[in-house]
Amino acid sequence: MSDQVDKLPEQETDSFPCPACGGQMRFDPGSQMLKCGYCDNAVELKSEGMTIQEYDFETAGEQASHDWGVGTVTVHCNSCGANSVMDKAETANFCAYCGSSHVVQEEDDAGIRPESLIPFKIDRVKANQEFDKWIRKKWMAPRALKNEHKTDRLTGVYVPHWTYDASTSSYYHCEVGHDYYVTETYTTTEDGKVVTKTRQVRKTRWYPKSGHHGESFDDILINASGKFYHEKMEKLEPFYLKDLVPYQPEYLSGFIAEKYAVNLQEGFTRAQGNMENTIRTHIIQKQHADHVRGLRVQTSFDDITYKHLLLPVWISSYIFNEKTYQYMVNGQTGEVQGEAPISWMKIALIVIALLGVIGLIILFANMNGPVPEPGLG
Repeated sequence: MSDQVDKLPEQETDSFPCPACGGQMRFDPGSQMLKCGYCDNAVELKSEGMTIQEYDFETAGEQASHDWGVGTVTVHCNSCGANSVMDKAETANFCAYCGSSHVVQEEDDAGIRPESLIPFKIDRVKANQEFDKWIRKKWMAPRALKNEHKTDRLTGVYVPHWTYDASTSSYYHCEVGHDYYVTETYTTTEDGKVVTKTRQVRKTRWYPKSGHHGESFDDILINASGKFYHEKMEKLEPFYLKDLVPYQPEYLSGFIAEKYAVNLQEGFTRAQGNMENTIRTHIIQKQHADHVRGLRVQTSFDDITYKHLLLPVWISSYIFNEKTYQYMVNGQTGEVQGEAPISWMKIALIVIALLGVIGLIILFANMNGPVPEPGLG
C-alpha cells in the first residue's frame, strides 16, 4: 500500500464551538454530553419536545428530509468504495473499513436524514481495552498483531439501518393433513415358523383449506450498510433499541456515519421477505394440522412506514501480509468480534512439538520392549 495520504482539506468553521473558549466540541460517550477538548467544558444535549417518528413509505421520495444538520460532509474511500458522513470540522485521513489512506471529500447528497440513533455508550479508551483483551486471547494470532496493532485507528462508526412497519392482509390456499392409524395384519417367519402379527400403520387424510390471515408488523430491522454485512452485525448483537434517541447532528461530532448502501425501496423488499416468511409460519401454525402442503399465499401490504436509524460500532482494521482484517466493538455494550490472521510459525511449532511427543512415545515403547501376554513365562 502506498504511504501517500490524501488528506481532506481542513475546514474553516467549527460545527459545534465551545461557548466558553470557542474550541471544537465533540460528543462524549461517558457523559452523553458535548465536551470541549480544550477547556473540558460540557454542554448537555437536550431532546425535550423531540419525538421519534415513523414516515410514510409511499411519499418518502417527495417528503423525506436530506438535511443531516449543520456541518456534515460526505467522504469517499477510493480503495474499498465506502461512503461516510461526518462532521465537517473533522478530518478523515484513513478509511475506517479498510485502513486505506486514499479518502476524499465529495460533493454528494448524504441521503435521507436519520430519524434516530443509539448514541455511543462505550468511549474510545474502553473500546481499546476491550479490543486489547480480545486480541490477546487469540493465541494463534501473530505476535506483531498483539503488540503493534494501531489503537489510534479505532474509529467510531454509526452503521445505517431501516425499520419498517406494515399492516398485512393475506389470502391463502393449501392442503392440511390429519394423521390416523389403522391396524394391519401381516405374516413373518420366526424360528422357522410362519406367524401372524398386527401393527399400527399411520395414514393421512388430506383436506383443501382456504382462509384469510391478518397481521401487523412493527420495527422490522434491516441492515442498510454496504460494508457491515448482516452476519457481522448479528455477531455484535444485541443492540438495545430502547436506547434510541431522536437524531441530532451533535451525536456525529467526533464520529462517522456510514451512508446507507441499501436504499429505502431495497430495504423494504428485504423487510417484505422477512414479513412473508413470518406470515407463512403463522398460517401453518394456525391450521392445527399434522401436515400442511402446497401453501400458496397472496399478501397485500398497507400503511407502510419507515425510519432511518444508526447503530454505534467501533471499527479497527489491520493489514497483515497484504490482507485487511477487521475488528469491531459494539459501541453500546462493548461486545468484540473480528477476524484474526493465523501465525503459520506457531502452527509449525505446534506440529513439531506434537511430532516430538509422538516420537518420544514410540522411543519409550521400543526401549521397554513388547509387553508379555498373560500366562506366558
